Amino acid sequence: MNDEPASASNVAPARPLTLRAPTEQASDFDRFVAALTELRLPARVTDEVNGNGTGFVHGTILVSEDDEPLQAVADGVTLSWRPVSATTVKIALATALSGTVSFDEVEYHLGDDSDDSDERTCPPATGVLENFAWWTPEFGEIGGILARRAGQPLHLVRDGDTGLFAPTGSADDVFESGVWAAAGSVAMWHQGGSRVAAIGVKRDVLLHTWDQNWRRLDPVPHLRDADGLTVSDYLDRLDDTDLDAADWSDALRLDADRAQQLRILFRRDESDERTFARLAEILQAPPTLADVADGRVTIDELPDATVAQPSSTWSTIRRAMSEELSGDRSSPAAPQPPTGWVGHRQRRSGAYLAVAALIFVALTAVLVTKVATSSTDTAWIQGLLLVALIADVVWPRRRDPGDKNAA
Repeated sequence: MNDEPASASNVAPARPLTLRAPTEQASDFDRFVAALTELRLPARVTDEVNGNGTGFVHGTILVSEDDEPLQAVADGVTLSWRPVSATTVKIALATALSGTVSFDEVEYHLGDDSDDSDERTCPPATGVLENFAWWTPEFGEIGGILARRAGQPLHLVRDGDTGLFAPTGSADDVFESGVWAAAGSVAMWHQGGSRVAAIGVKRDVLLHTWDQNWRRLDPVPHLRDADGLTVSDYLDRLDDTDLDAADWSDALRLDADRAQQLRILFRRDESDERTFARLAEILQAPPTLADVADGRVTIDELPDATVAQPSSTWSTIRRAMSEELSGDRSSPAAPQPPTGWVGHRQRRSGAYLAVAALIFVALTAVLVTKVATSSTDTAWIQGLLLVALIADVVWPRRRDPGDKNAA
């Protein structure tokens, strides 16, 4: 964000800028509003205060194409937009709250004149998160890796290659770790009096919140600018939930019917006990995600619930290989294979076949190289090993009792 006002006379709002700051007492919100009002900055503001008065305040102001905060002033009977120094805004808000203010997820500390442009993979936690849970459609065997990144064990309910997760400790810590924000993941939680949902999109996160009760600050009500628009018209654009729905639909590639259902759900300012359930249905996430997020059930009460302990990438791979090699792969309910080859293959683990394929490729490459370079003194050894490997893969294992299909 630039620190010098623009000199152009035709400046107009180009986009919103989000503000966020922690509060230590309920009166902090009033001071936040007073600072914005004194600066004559049109804004939407709201707060999330816990029972002890702590929480967060949120605001959205208007900025120019050069990211300069814009004041709304009366030029006779016409609304005029005037850029103001970004540093002036930062100092005023940080002073009012005696601490830290976040501008578009980048923190500004009182007395800090620098702009930190480091990217974040997800927004900071914005208060005490309740019943925070998320669903990942493809997580494979990385529950332990996610727990390690989260800094705590995670509750886990696995269903095939999908996983439903929830923190065992601080939900805010898990949220800020970003482990839940993988592309395609769906998260839901309560935050103060609001319901919040989010999805991970590559290195970004899309959020939608119900029940926020935004308050508008309009320094020059009813006046219109050169384009015939009022402050209220510009603030209306910040409330356009159709844009949120469109972003979600594009990210998740929803069909037209589900995209329309999502648009209708997002247009409702207030939520109810069915909001999360409807969202899970639209996004084809498990209904248990909504049940956990709404507190109807705790994740450890669900069937097959486990706790994923923090582990390294290597130990996770090693454990998965061990389970693959030593686990019981029989399935009494499954129909018997129609051919001896299929039956034979099923008695060999996927890990065995993968390793055998790698060895086959390596031996073949060595053998071809020796022949090509006329260095065939030990080529017969590689040839014998290659024949032995092929024979071991092809030759059927001893048939299981009652298995009449093995060759």
